[in-house]
Amino acid sequence: MKNFTLIFIFISFSLSLFSQKHWESIVLASDTWKYLPAISEPPATWNQVGFVDSAWNTGPGGFGYADGDDATLTGAVNSIYLRKKFTVDNTSIIDQLLLDIDYDDAFVLYLNGIEVARSANITANPPLYNSTLTVDHEALLYRGLLPERFVLKTSALKQGENTLAVQILNYNTASSDMSGLVYLNARINSAATIYHPVPSWFTTPINSEDSNLPVILINTQGLSILNDTKITARMSIINNSTGLNNTNDTTFEYNGYIGIEDRGSSSLMFEKKSFNVERLGTLCTIFR
Repeated sequence: MKNFTLIFIFISFSLSLFSQKHWESIVLASDTWKYLPAISEPPATWNQVGFVDSAWNTGPGGFGYADGDDATLTGAVNSIYLRKKFTVDNTSIIDQLLLDIDYDDAFVLYLNGIEVARSANITANPPLYNSTLTVDHEALLYRGLLPERFVLKTSALKQGENTLAVQILNYNTASSDMSGLVYLNARINSAATIYHPVPSWFTTPINSEDSNLPVILINTQGLSILNDTKITARMSIINNSTGLNNTNDTTFEYNGYIGIEDRGSSSLMFEKKSFNVERLGTLCTIFR
């Protein structure tokens, strides 16, 4: 959809409605996890839903050593294995799912026993606890940078209990540092806050249907917009308090009938025209 620059003069007309869609963190790095610092191979089923991890350690993330971002220090090991159970009561309200992960030096992540993301420096499939990496990788967040982001399929989530399993790999045990911080973020189509607020560094992804500008939808109901003769059309304004507007949103700041006509003289020949819009004697000009 094309961007609009708007000039509005409102007469006793002001509505402010909260958007339903917003971003939350289902899982935070600082949550409590089950973890295993490994210097030998764990059971092959460690990443499966039914694996019993009661013998593993319990602690908050991140995990690792020497980066200053480690809530749980593990010492120099080949791999750190992480497990986290979480509940999704209603998968139908989650329309986007993002993994934001900060790691040193590599990772593989499983959701409900299925691999859904990995770093590019791992060739082994599946990797062993001491698999060789093609290159080392430095963590980003502690340096003021954003973690790596992966788009996950919402279909990977199950109604009810879900299991997140992550292997963080070290380049070798002589490496000077190691890090693993995992965030699972979702766009929720609900007015309620269900999980956690997103971290302060979180940036909202923009796709082809999203905009951080107000979105105006004009339906001329099959009529052509004319010069000097207003036609009746319907106008919907999407201007959410979250700052994220989507063409599929159903919460509007204004949703009603308008009169609309072409505006200008010589500019009428331009491909991008401007319009005069009128509602109950309230005039505004839209340049597109």
